[in-house]
Amino acid sequence: MSTATITGFTQEAFDSFLRSRREPAWLTEQRREAWKIFNELDWPARNHEEWIRTDTRLFKLNQFSPPLDQNPAVDATQPLLVEGVNLAGRTSSLDSRPLATTLKERWQAKGIVFGSLDELANTHSDLVQKHLFGRAVDISYDKFAALHAAFWSGGHFLYVPRNVVIDEPLHMLSALTAGGTDLAHTLVVLEDGADATLMCENASHGADDAGFHCGAMEVILSPNSRLRLVGLQNWGQGVWHFAH
Repeated sequence: MSTATITGFTQEAFDSFLRSRREPAWLTEQRREAWKIFNELDWPARNHEEWIRTDTRLFKLNQFSPPLDQNPAVDATQPLLVEGVNLAGRTSSLDSRPLATTLKERWQAKGIVFGSLDELANTHSDLVQKHLFGRAVDISYDKFAALHAAFWSGGHFLYVPRNVVIDEPLHMLSALTAGGTDLAHTLVVLEDGADATLMCENASHGADDAGFHCGAMEVILSPNSRLRLVGLQNWGQGVWHFAH
């Protein structure tokens, strides 16, 4: 483990990021392709229809950094959605680094895959490769999408097999410290006839905190599946939020 000293999203930072990861070759190549696209694209212009009401002139990407180490973090964020709720499982990340995951044994026995996308990309490589950036999010859509695809970390994954019904909700938390960076990617896959309730929560620690969230969520539902999806963004006033 090491302490990150590189700041900004530079070629040096990208190379260090890749070295810090232990990932399948297909994922490394996907990241390299996204980084190439990021460097080829321009930032969105104010006269683009989707950006005409968003002033990004004060946004400075070089003020933020990707996670260049795998040092464990301790999270003090208190989720708002879980109080008094009997959960099937929960997973969390802080500043793009995975934290804890729990899933009841009864659901593990039914073949449900749930937890850190970073870890499951290794242990369930074929399953993740089949769906990650496949249909729901286009890496080349804009510069933020490409940046996210190159550097995503601290992600979450839920896979529910065919005809499995989860009658307890699951919870995902992506938290951000003051001045931190959240690049979490959420991937949700329900097979035919699957049924689940998922609560996704984004939060920063303080009401006035600054930070940078560049995320994406992919939800892939097969025929006759049903997902009840709750999303809560509880950001500080100074957080930049860009997501697909």
